[in-house]
Amino acid sequence: MTKGLRDLFWSFTSSLGNAVVILAVQVVLARYLEPEGRGAYAVCLAFALVIGVAVEVGTDTASAYMVASRRLSLSQGLSNAIVLSLGTGLMGMAFGWLALKAPLAYFSRAEPAAFQLSLLLIPLHLLYRSLIRVLTGIKRFFAYTTFTSVNSLTLLIAAGVFIPFLGLGVYGAIWAQAISWLIAAGGLLVYYHRSAGYRWSWPERRSTALLVNYGVRDYFGKIANLANVQLGTIFLAFFVGAQEIGWFAVAFSAVSRIGFIPDSLGMVLLPRVAEDGLTGRAETIARSARISFLLSVLVLIPIVVWAEPLVRFFLSPAFLPAVPIIRLLAIGFAVRSGCKLFMPYLAGTNRPGLVSFAVLASVLVNGVFLWLLLPRIGVHGAVWAAIAGYCVSSALLLGWFCRFSKMNLRDVLRFRLSDWSPLFSIFSRLEPVG
Repeated sequence: MTKGLRDLFWSFTSSLGNAVVILAVQVVLARYLEPEGRGAYAVCLAFALVIGVAVEVGTDTASAYMVASRRLSLSQGLSNAIVLSLGTGLMGMAFGWLALKAPLAYFSRAEPAAFQLSLLLIPLHLLYRSLIRVLTGIKRFFAYTTFTSVNSLTLLIAAGVFIPFLGLGVYGAIWAQAISWLIAAGGLLVYYHRSAGYRWSWPERRSTALLVNYGVRDYFGKIANLANVQLGTIFLAFFVGAQEIGWFAVAFSAVSRIGFIPDSLGMVLLPRVAEDGLTGRAETIARSARISFLLSVLVLIPIVVWAEPLVRFFLSPAFLPAVPIIRLLAIGFAVRSGCKLFMPYLAGTNRPGLVSFAVLASVLVNGVFLWLLLPRIGVHGAVWAAIAGYCVSSALLLGWFCRFSKMNLRDVLRFRLSDWSPLFSIFSRLEPVG
């Protein structure tokens, strides 16, 4: 088995396994929190994640890129990522504490103590995300699969203990998430030290400047990407109750798991594209995007067709209003799954600003549609807003890919039988040059 194929195998199996475990977590949350509690947890989690990304400088992608392109050593990249993640995370906690004092309807969708507890998630999430992404930069995909699986399993076990067993409800869900990120981050630091030769290196002006420079260009895309995911939940909190937020959160969490397909492909592609510089292996990216789109559609079709019995059996009849939401969201995520592969191409060819712009445009479209539709059609307005946003960002990414790769639109989109027969050799040809 070639190295490229082995990397793809571990990346894909990790993402698939992680998606399955996270779906199991969603089952636990839905069954024991019910729609109202699930909605309360969703607004607390969205609050913490958005504030966390708002105060950091894209250290996860920046660290992975700088280490992959050999502009920074592993020790320099990790040490800078740790300092920046924890520093900005603590700043985010302080900012979040002040924000909770604002008289906003959003903060009425969960208990004040739950929002306060969710502030602990900010530095833990930033640290975990920065540490795990560097594994892709040094091509330790087996380690990546191990740690993502451990993190997901820890979350599932902790959720099972804190929610149904101890009966902590929304607080238990928050504690479970915090513990899973803390354990994973600790394990990653031990692994880097023992297996990758990591040694603490005090951040220097040059290394920090390189990382921050890339991170700032990636910043707006990073915050916009998360905002795009959480925007529906945030806007809904101002217009509807926790129960309807719970329906939307369950539907979005279920359908968004399809992202494991483009994510697993992109994870393998980014460090190799970074090695090639501005050439970027465009044909491989285009072929992978077509495969990602078709695989996503094939997975989404049975979910759409059998959405009602699946929700009734795995969740509860209380979540049946989420069925039409699931079916509609499948449209947007199918489009996104194909075009998302153009992100590692642009990021790997040192154009992260274009990725940021595409996602920011998606957020703006999403926000406008939410503002127009939520007061009129309620939760379904959030669904159509998400679809519109994903279609806009996908169109921009596709256009830029065609421009910089010098490939015409027809060649990028046209499916070929050869897309499938050399599926394995695609990644075997991705061996590092030289």
